[in-house]
Order: sequence, then C-alpha cells, then structure tokens
Amino acid sequence: IMDYLRIKDLCHLSSTDRQNFKRVSEYVYHHCSVCQALLPFFPRDEDFTLFRELQRTHSILILGSQALSVFTHETYANSNLNLYVNHYECDDLNNALECVGYMVHGSLCPPSLQPSVVCWQSMRDGDTMMLFNDRTHLIAQSKYADKVIANVEEFRNGMGAIMQVISLYGPPLDVVLDFHSTCVMNVIAHQYAYCLYLKATLIANASIARIGDDDNAIWVQIKYRNRGYQLLFCNTSTPDLDF
Repeated sequence: IMDYLRIKDLCHLSSTDRQNFKRVSEYVYHHCSVCQALLPFFPRDEDFTLFRELQRTHSILILGSQALSVFTHETYANSNLNLYVNHYECDDLNNALECVGYMVHGSLCPPSLQPSVVCWQSMRDGDTMMLFNDRTHLIAQSKYADKVIANVEEFRNGMGAIMQVISLYGPPLDVVLDFHSTCVMNVIAHQYAYCLYLKATLIANASIARIGDDDNAIWVQIKYRNRGYQLLFCNTSTPDLDF
C-alpha cells in the first residue's frame, strides 16, 4: 500500500499511531535511504562508513541529482555525486576521497569561476553547479558562483564513478537558496533530508525557476524539464506550490 502513497500521505499515516509510525519509518529507511544513492560511489562498507562519519563531523551536504533521487526513488543515469563543504573543511574530505580510491581529475579555481558560453553538442548529463564537455573538462558556472564558491574539484575512481567537491566560503546550505530552480533545492546531510519545495517537486512534478538567465542555468532547467518536471515561472506558479 505504501508504494502507492505520496510523501505527504506517508507523513499523515505515520502520525496516526505508534505502530504506523514504526511501519512508515521502516518503509522510508528501505526505500528512501541515502545508502542507495551513495552505494555506486562507496561500494565498500568501510568506505561508506568513513564518508558518513566525515559527513557528520564536517557538515558535508549532498545536493544535485543524487539528493533528488533519495526523494523520488529515480536513478538518474550518468549523474555525479555533488558534495558541498565549507572551504576550511575541504582538505579532510579530499584526503578521505583519495584514501578510498579517488583521484583529482580537474579543478576550477578563481578567477576561472566566471560565466562562459559553451557548446552543448557533446555535453553529458551535468548537475547543478557545473557541466562537463565530453566527460573531461569542467567548463561552466552560474553567475553567482564566483561570489560564494572557493573551488570546484572533480574526483574519479577506477570504476567510472565521478564526484565533485564544491568548497564554499560560507555555510554550504546558503548556496541552495541560490539555485536556478526549485526541483534541485534538496539537501541530504548526515541526520536529515530536506526537500524545500516538497509539494511542487514530489507531488506536482513542477520546478519553479528562481534566478539565473545564463546558459548554464537555462540548460540545467531544460534538463530537468526533460526528466518530467513542468517548468514554471513566478507569473505561472501558484502560492500552494511555494515553501
């Protein structure tokens, strides 16, 4: 039965009594677990445990397609793992990734964090903050990137897994509110998972464009529209789809 319930209905069911709370909690644990999103990137138990502990101690956030997949149960092919961390905590994360078999493949440091025009013909499936050309080059950033981002590093392992470490001058959560549209305003931390626009994202399959008119923001908005999200704007959205 729970397979056919929407997220808000699961929440209502869990609040009816203790037994249903336990049942829904077990269902969410098995069907909405971050383990499923992280398994392709940390297949060994010890590597998974190491990352999760570092996520706890360093307030590392998972954003982008992998965060969305925790809520939607969808698997987005060729999507990378986007990790957001404060700049002063970044070295520990980078060292841990190298310990579990990842190597730095590219870096985008200021003043390179500037908007740029790119050719999309050979573009692979990118995530919110950066796009890749033929799986080899970090190329484009949204216009706000140079204001908050200290560095973007790409890591790869020998099994084809790719992740980006985005280090920020301020709290990692701040950057979420600057994303181009609402369907990617989802946060996976060590102890919590937030979907900021739950009704729009999970129930209405809608994404409200917030900011950004550069090529990168527009391209990613189109990507999520191709994934089935109706792209709305301030003049076409409705108040009930807001926070």
